[in-house]
Amino acid sequence: MAKAKPKFRKSIRTNGKILQERFYRREDAERWYRELYNQRAFSKHGLAAPVSSDLTFARYALEFWLPKRKRDYEEPTWRSDEQRLNDYLIPKIGHLTLASVRGPKIRSLLNDLVTEEKLSVQTRDRVRALISAIYNSAINHDPPLAEINPTFGLRFSHKRVGNKKPSNIESSEKTLLFLKAAKELSQLHLAYAALFIMSGPRKQEGIALMWDCISVEDQIISYKRKYLQASKKIVVGTKGGTEASREVPIPKELARILSEWREQSKFNSDDDFVFTTKDGGHWSPRMFSTIHAHICKKAGIIVTIHGLRHTFGREFAQRSKNIRALQEILGHSSITTTQLYSELGKDRLKTFQETVSFELGDSDDDQ
Repeated sequence: MAKAKPKFRKSIRTNGKILQERFYRREDAERWYRELYNQRAFSKHGLAAPVSSDLTFARYALEFWLPKRKRDYEEPTWRSDEQRLNDYLIPKIGHLTLASVRGPKIRSLLNDLVTEEKLSVQTRDRVRALISAIYNSAINHDPPLAEINPTFGLRFSHKRVGNKKPSNIESSEKTLLFLKAAKELSQLHLAYAALFIMSGPRKQEGIALMWDCISVEDQIISYKRKYLQASKKIVVGTKGGTEASREVPIPKELARILSEWREQSKFNSDDDFVFTTKDGGHWSPRMFSTIHAHICKKAGIIVTIHGLRHTFGREFAQRSKNIRALQEILGHSSITTTQLYSELGKDRLKTFQETVSFELGDSDDDQ
């Protein structure tokens, strides 16, 4: 049996050359880098560059790491990081120096989150990822402010548990059953279910959708706004991409359902939301969850809201056999993926309008 290759790679520029090595353990890679860094610092300045001994975890995280996080990431991401930092880390290890925090201390802290504070394993893993991100930043600081990442190699006995909901509706037959259940409940339920199954938006895009984004004549929905959970604001753009909007071709059946819902809605101007509260505001995520739960119960189907987007993706892939078109329609944010699918122009995308369509019949059938 062939011996596994070292998977941790580290490089450093010294004396005008780039040195690069691979290691079996990340700790060895970091130690090698640190030693060479000190050698370089000594030859250049006559002194090694010691890790700061008085910089506390709290000071580094709040004064150095978090401001950069705010510059590089969207508000929902850094808001969550800031909340976990203040709730779980600053009270426990904020007073300790950055260099003195080691693996056993982090293990104890993370275990206590589950055993003492009764938080979920998922929350523990997010806190661990946060610690890791902070220390990776400190290690790569110039000069380095930490030698090792104390989360490396940690293992826990408490594993993720629970019944994971299906990521999509498992068949076209059950998808049609889900839509028919929504239709039996109300035109509002049907508009929600049809929109998510036949055009595949993210929930935050559905919350922010306004009538000016829907062209029934052209059979196009332009997703160009999103809802930010942390600030509860509607902003321009889609979830992760650099594009301000993306256009999704829709079938005639979805265009018909949305037109009927617009006629019934009290708020149907171009600057009104498609799904509104009694006073014309946009729905909250909880309101989407409530109406989604009604349909799931009626249909006897368990699926998440995001699972409807996955259902759209599965149906599109199976019916069109065109994965590149699907990637553009779903608005994936990867630069590489964007380059691969950028050749699909708007006119060509229109050929996929009828790809994911479920015929439900005229609304008069219910009367």
